[in-house]
Amino acid sequence: RRLEPRKTDTTTHDMGFLFYPSFVRGYRLTGDPYFREVALTAAESLTTRFNPNGGYLQAWDDTGKPENQGRTIVDTAMNLPFLLWAAGETGDRRYSEIALRVADTTAAHHVRPDGSTFHVVDFDPATGQAVR
Repeated sequence: RRLEPRKTDTTTHDMGFLFYPSFVRGYRLTGDPYFREVALTAAESLTTRFNPNGGYLQAWDDTGKPENQGRTIVDTAMNLPFLLWAAGETGDRRYSEIALRVADTTAAHHVRPDGSTFHVVDFDPATGQAVR
């Protein structure tokens, strides 16, 4: 319950890391709708970090730095089960569409031919083109 105040935090990509193993699991174990509602609010907050031009979740807070607005990291893929859970709970396909776009973007831009990964990929947030 100490995490609940962070359910509306839009300055971090860590929402799935924080709320899936705590509130989603709490809901699954107890059936208490309190846990479900907090987790769904957190999932909605996470969607604000999605850039539809590039199909990525923005990593880190942009803190006013333009170079961070197009930055994503492979770790954001850890949010995909959280978004898919939210889609299943609500019937809102937007969550699963975001998850699938992020998965495709991660596979296309973070995974090297040998299976290793780039940690950081920068996109132009306006065009969605990878820039490095």
